Amino acid sequence: MAASLVVCATLANAKSTATIKGVVIDQSGSPVSHAQVLARDTDLPKGTVEIQMGVVPWVEADEKGQFVIKELTVGHHYKMYTKLEEEGYPDTTLGLYNPKDEAPFAVAQDSPRPSPDITLQIGPKASVLQYDVRDSVTGKAIADPTITVTRLDTGGGFGGALEGLAARLTAERKPELGPLEAALQEMRTTTKKRDIRKVIEADLKFHLCLGELCGNRFLYSQIRTMFVPLFAFVSMRVIQSHQTAQAWESDLERHKRMIELVREGDPYAAEFGVRATVQQFGARAYAIWQRKQDQNTR
Repeated sequence: MAASLVVCATLANAKSTATIKGVVIDQSGSPVSHAQVLARDTDLPKGTVEIQMGVVPWVEADEKGQFVIKELTVGHHYKMYTKLEEEGYPDTTLGLYNPKDEAPFAVAQDSPRPSPDITLQIGPKASVLQYDVRDSVTGKAIADPTITVTRLDTGGGFGGALEGLAARLTAERKPELGPLEAALQEMRTTTKKRDIRKVIEADLKFHLCLGELCGNRFLYSQIRTMFVPLFAFVSMRVIQSHQTAQAWESDLERHKRMIELVREGDPYAAEFGVRATVQQFGARAYAIWQRKQDQNTR
């Protein structure tokens, strides 16, 4: 891990002379003053992780919505994110608002050019949730409650973060991974038998097993609380919509890769890999739900 970080630092310092020029507009095409913009390098060497030290380097656009991001690597492709939270525009680096990590690309250049490299459209604005939390026994209002909001169409939000953390802790602990491999083998067996209910049960067992192996009881409890009802929902919808086990075959290799990442002992690679897999499952759960909703409206 240390070697990878050194390589990243060296590459970043070697040709960090490029810039990305752009302008931020709203959905009507008007410039957005003082919008925040972030460029994330997508051309880092394979196996390395970009780590920001200290404050994340967001750049603020001027009164005309124009911005320049400096000290970038020449020729690298950067994903461009925006936010202006005081005006209701959310941080698009967050999975809650941008579950599929969709963002436009720009190429960093070191040559003079008069026109912007990219025009970023900010928005739409985030919705506002209002709530009234009361004690289930007394009916009295609860002051300053803690509320967690999770999207159904992504596991890359709170659930993905939890299981990603479990993967990182497991990679650091280096426990025996036999239970994980047994759960994966059960997934393979039930998939071959085309028993969709058993496939989903084995899949849930795999994720709960990872939570147990991390060694943190509180984290395991949170993962169980979130994933048991989610998998129950998916199982119900899959059976109602006559889905087959064949759709789960692509998950087998992804789960195998999760085990490999944990076994390799790179905590952060394990965390990011597991997050991606959980996000894919969340997207599938949402697609199943949406398909059923569409059928009900016909």
